[in-house]
Amino acid sequence: MKVKNCVKVLSSTVAAALIYTANFGTYVDGRPVSSTLRNTAETVLFMDKLFDSVNGTTTIKQISRGKPLRQAVREGSAHHEFWVDAIIKLDKLKFIDDKGVEKSVPSVKKYYYNFKKLYKVMAVF
Repeated sequence: MKVKNCVKVLSSTVAAALIYTANFGTYVDGRPVSSTLRNTAETVLFMDKLFDSVNGTTTIKQISRGKPLRQAVREGSAHHEFWVDAIIKLDKLKFIDDKGVEKSVPSVKKYYYNFKKLYKVMAVF
């Protein structure tokens, strides 16, 4: 998947739509929503925050469109606490296939290792 498509799908807007749908429990046509829809929404929102945390564009203390992790990293910023939590979540992140078997996704594992290294480098500064 191309990064630009990934960022569009794994966004806070998509997460909000999923949470909104999960809160009602049914789709417009009356079909019940999946019991895992809320988990999917939380995962999408987590990935959005993770992308924001490593792609900050502002260098001042302004909050970009309500997204504090979209800022540049600085001492005392929300990034540090988020990254500690993110490393734990990425390490535990598993997907369940159609047969009910938990699977790790190689790209997520690689992102976990790279992110963990990035966090160690950032801790030096």
